[in-house]
Amino acid sequence: MAKAINVILDIGSKQYDLNKMGLLSMNFNRFLGSTKGMATGVLSDIEITMFDKTGSELLAILQSKQNTVKIRYGFEDNLSQVYTLNFLKYKATYNNLGSMISIGAIGSQINRKYNSELYPAGTKVEDIVRVLARRNNWHIGPVGSKEYINIGELVLPRALHKKQDETDFSFIQNQLLPVANKSAFNVLDNGLTNYWDFQLIPDASGQLCLFFRQYTNRGVERRIWKYGYGTSGDNAIISLTNSIDYSFLVNGLSIQVPVTATDLSIPTDEENQSKIESIIKNNKEEISKYIEQNGLPYMNPSNFVWNVELIHGEDVGNQTFKDAVLNAIQKVMNSINTIELEIIGNPKIMPTDLIELDIRNKDGSVNILSSNSAVGSYWRIVGIRESVGLDGYVTKLGLVREQIK
Repeated sequence: MAKAINVILDIGSKQYDLNKMGLLSMNFNRFLGSTKGMATGVLSDIEITMFDKTGSELLAILQSKQNTVKIRYGFEDNLSQVYTLNFLKYKATYNNLGSMISIGAIGSQINRKYNSELYPAGTKVEDIVRVLARRNNWHIGPVGSKEYINIGELVLPRALHKKQDETDFSFIQNQLLPVANKSAFNVLDNGLTNYWDFQLIPDASGQLCLFFRQYTNRGVERRIWKYGYGTSGDNAIISLTNSIDYSFLVNGLSIQVPVTATDLSIPTDEENQSKIESIIKNNKEEISKYIEQNGLPYMNPSNFVWNVELIHGEDVGNQTFKDAVLNAIQKVMNSINTIELEIIGNPKIMPTDLIELDIRNKDGSVNILSSNSAVGSYWRIVGIRESVGLDGYVTKLGLVREQIK
């Protein structure tokens, strides 16, 4: 059953359905302003094309309300979050039937702003976070739960001023979190220092959940969307295009290896190059496995030309130089094999999410592009472009391989 598509403008207290006003198409790219918060979405390169028989109806609506225009899009039962529009251009082309309107804009996800607030020294940080979460309808679990917010007895060492034009997300990220981390403490005098981590991410239902808790090396929490092709009649995939970039066979395979400052400064370039060549020579099977995981035809790693750049890594940790080289090779191998996936519009999918593909050949066998959750093989989103108009609502995803360990 076909779903009704909606593009809704909220201007002041009034709503306007662009579909009923002559919308022909709306195209844009979607990003996140911060991977820490799913309420930081950005719409760029928005192009809206409309038919306006008067040539001035929409202009009259927008002209006096330019800074208060908000937009939502999607299906009537699955609309996007609200974005504030900033207009960059408005052009009209006239003919005997009326006019074609072309609008260029950018959008940022709406975050409610409240009056200026002053939090005095001695206020419990956890109390502040819970109040901000509740008024933004961010899920933090039942009363007394420590699963989402667990800050203990940490209090403000000095007063904090939240400005009127500052969103609650920005206030937590830019003011509360640094204050908490400057007050980091040792537990049981064992020399281990606790720092704090803040995230605003959706659960499986799309409900935004706020986490403010001690930082650990916990895995990044990411949603996984499952899409099948050739598996059933109910198929949300419109098209799938797989591309493999073989340019590296001619120009060389460029890898950036994050290393410690010691590895970066002590050896000469010749010594590092020699170490890298030795690692590649002694780990052909490991590199061949990366090639196989990406569905690439067999290629002998010994014949590759390697363009290696050592860079200083902030979070290298305890990994050896060998691990750094092999991880860098796996990462660049993942980027060679890409997919352009067109699906029925999904305004809830995020740039940080993963895609699990189940693709079947004509004989029913599993295609090599399919994900394999048993070994942590998925597809990572590297780009989102949305198209809404007379032809329907389509989400176009750029994907590369991702191995989850």
